[in-house]
Amino acid sequence: MRANPTDPILSRLANSGLMLAMYDARHDYDRVGQFMTTDVFSLHVDEVIDLAASVMAWRKIRHIPVEDDDRRLVGIVTEHDFMAVAGHLLDEAYAARRIRHAT
Repeated sequence: MRANPTDPILSRLANSGLMLAMYDARHDYDRVGQFMTTDVFSLHVDEVIDLAASVMAWRKIRHIPVEDDDRRLVGIVTEHDFMAVAGHLLDEAYAARRIRHAT
């Protein structure tokens, strides 16, 4: 079964139309394993956040798989995760500042 090129998820993933071009070319790429990245960098659940951010910047990636002691995938840390935390911290700092100025 081939993916639908009008699927909203594929539309978001498309980078300069590359995925749609692959679909239109009708290559024999009908399984994820045929074109997935196999040189994957992963982190252990106990690694520090700074390392994840540094690796993302260094490798120019936005997602890093996270493994446990048995090397099982337990999650993925994403650039979006960092942005969400940053937004939360900014909200807290803004609220604390408003409280200080109100007293």
